[in-house]
Amino acid sequence: MSLESLPTHQTTASIVKRHLALAAVSAITTLAWVAIAAAVFALTSCLVGCVPADSLPVSEPGDEQFSVKMPGVASGNSVIAEGEMSSEIAAPQLAKSTKTDASTVAVRLNLVSQPADTETSIENSIETATETASDVEVIPTPKGKPESDAAIREAKLARALEMERKASEPKPPSIKAPSIKADLLAGAEPETYKTWDMPTLTLVFTGNQHGYIEPCGCTGLERQKGGVARRFSFLETLKQKGWTLVPMDVGNQVRRFGQQATIKLQQSARALTEMNYQAVGFGPEDIRLGVGDLLAVAASDSPEDALYVSANVVLFDPEMLPQTKVVEKNGIKVGVTSILDPEKLTVDPGAEVIISDMVPSAQAAIKALSAKSPDFKVLMFYGKEESAEKLVREVPGFDLVVVAGGYGEPTYQPAAINDSETKMILTGAKGMYAGLIGLYAKPAAEPDANASAAKPTMKYARVALTHEFADAPEMRGLMKDYQDQLESIGLDGLGLMPPIPHSSGNKFVGTATCGKCHTEALEVWEGTSHAYATDSIVEPPEERGDVPRHFDPECISCHVTGWNPQEYYPYESGYTSLEESTHLLGNGCENCHGPGAEHSAAEAEGSDASSDLRDQLRAAMRLPMDKAREKCMECHDLDNSIDFHEPDAFEDVYWPQVEHYGLE
Repeated sequence: MSLESLPTHQTTASIVKRHLALAAVSAITTLAWVAIAAAVFALTSCLVGCVPADSLPVSEPGDEQFSVKMPGVASGNSVIAEGEMSSEIAAPQLAKSTKTDASTVAVRLNLVSQPADTETSIENSIETATETASDVEVIPTPKGKPESDAAIREAKLARALEMERKASEPKPPSIKAPSIKADLLAGAEPETYKTWDMPTLTLVFTGNQHGYIEPCGCTGLERQKGGVARRFSFLETLKQKGWTLVPMDVGNQVRRFGQQATIKLQQSARALTEMNYQAVGFGPEDIRLGVGDLLAVAASDSPEDALYVSANVVLFDPEMLPQTKVVEKNGIKVGVTSILDPEKLTVDPGAEVIISDMVPSAQAAIKALSAKSPDFKVLMFYGKEESAEKLVREVPGFDLVVVAGGYGEPTYQPAAINDSETKMILTGAKGMYAGLIGLYAKPAAEPDANASAAKPTMKYARVALTHEFADAPEMRGLMKDYQDQLESIGLDGLGLMPPIPHSSGNKFVGTATCGKCHTEALEVWEGTSHAYATDSIVEPPEERGDVPRHFDPECISCHVTGWNPQEYYPYESGYTSLEESTHLLGNGCENCHGPGAEHSAAEAEGSDASSDLRDQLRAAMRLPMDKAREKCMECHDLDNSIDFHEPDAFEDVYWPQVEHYGLE
């Protein structure tokens, strides 16, 4: 929020122009406070001075600190001055209060002078105080004595606990800054479908699921978007309102390749069919699975029954897959095709999968669609936004291009494309959003001789698939079937056995062995969620309790000891099953420090290892702090641990929970 937009009954801060060193701050609540606020302003002005910044001495933060207390002012706002200011906060830095049950607020200002060539900005932190006040007080706060190590540690731990508490609370969905490319062209105002009149026909677009058939829940289901179970529920809410739907998906249902990806593609196709999808395209990860797996989900008895449609992807024979499709409901005919940009392919698809050039394929598709006279023509495009724009300029005639495979979240409004009448929307990544296109038929008497005037009018809204939409039982059953398949096939059937050697060449021994010497470290570990990581997928929380996931490599990899957390495979001597690997349950010491068999053997009573060898093995097991964060991020990635990537979260929140040192 900018200072200009903050209501004056809360607080007002005025910024003297860029070449002034500091700002004069006044606090005004109501007209009754004008005289007192003027005095406050005068006092702070005396301290700051309206002189060129280069004539002011440079002082350290905290040299001067004042608290301005005002009764009856709403709390909890943090304001950063905007405009032509530096993104770094040069002055002042603020003391924060953690008290929340008062009727007064304290505005603390640390006044810091900076040289003239330093762009400054102001941050006002308004926090609730515990006492009440009948008038405004300006209280000089003397510089405090240096804090003791114990006090600093206590404050740090208190801050960590507070940040952890706040991190556990549900947060409102963040709004991404508008991109210059799309949102500024299309307007950055979001639209909600909940206020629409019922459309004649509603198109629902998704895409780039990329294997995320459900949110994992590691960071809290209320803080993750996406999943076919939520999508199913969302579509059902629209149907219950009486809306007529035509769902379509741009493609890229899976990530990686192999037997697990094949099972996931099959279950995804089943989910799309149950949700009555009318057209689905291909993504590059889908193509990696090969023609056999693709035909198993894409082949149909007739073009009308086909789930998949593509203008430039041929599976074995052109007759196996329709290039276009027309769907007619409620008097509106919608024509659709899809294009996969060959530049997005990561592997050669082989001779049996043909990816044709985009321009001639799109030209043939628009010609075939136009012959059927649809009212609205859609191109689903997997590739970069720039490539989609270029294609629709070269091949005019599409009313809408839906793009997956680019970057960022969907735009708030359809983007206009230069030199084209086609509008563009984005699906976003990982199936986290659905895009709604509401089509409204023109009244019969309204159309004139101009054919474009007869086209249905269009509305658009993006919908985040959050916990607002409960998991549909129909899809929960599908998820259970998926996990049951993984269990029946086993690690052998998934191609993950035999395991591969660890890069160190060492073997895993388990946390209990480590704890024989590292007793205090073991005690710390036993008090963390790492110790119960395996339990959490064997017996998931209540909202996911019906589907255990300890046969799913994508879950196992961070919930046991001895797996590669990003590539989803076991190491030699790593976890293989609950029955055979009881010593490797939980996310144990060796996942961070490396397998410890040699170190453990060298330290054992009666070992003939030399002192030099023991020192070398001890050094190999140490994990410096500058490497610890990187190691943690192998599991605490953006998909599974959003809070870990907040500024200073590792140092202030996560490390204090597991802090341990050597043989303490």
